[in-house]
Amino acid sequence: MGNSWICLQVNRPTLVTHLGCKLLLLLASRESTVTLQTLMPVHATHDLHQGPKVVKVGWHGTVVNSFPNWSSTTYSVEFELEDVPGGTLTMSGLTELDVQPD
Repeated sequence: MGNSWICLQVNRPTLVTHLGCKLLLLLASRESTVTLQTLMPVHATHDLHQGPKVVKVGWHGTVVNSFPNWSSTTYSVEFELEDVPGGTLTMSGLTELDVQPD
């Protein structure tokens, strides 16, 4: 008997049975399927806070790195500071809900 794989889009927890073993897979639906590319210009969709770092909604930046994993992708973005000419601030761990393409 060969292995067969079925790919499903699921918006709620699913119970899967395989060889008598029951596995509970929690599959979260994603609000956004946008994939941001390195060097893509983006803007903040809301105020972002990481420790003392603050980026205001609408500030522009550039994706400088991406970190895909099995469930999602996070991004590092270098933002242009609105109040410091030539200044930049890099934030990591951002998602497609935090930044969107310009």
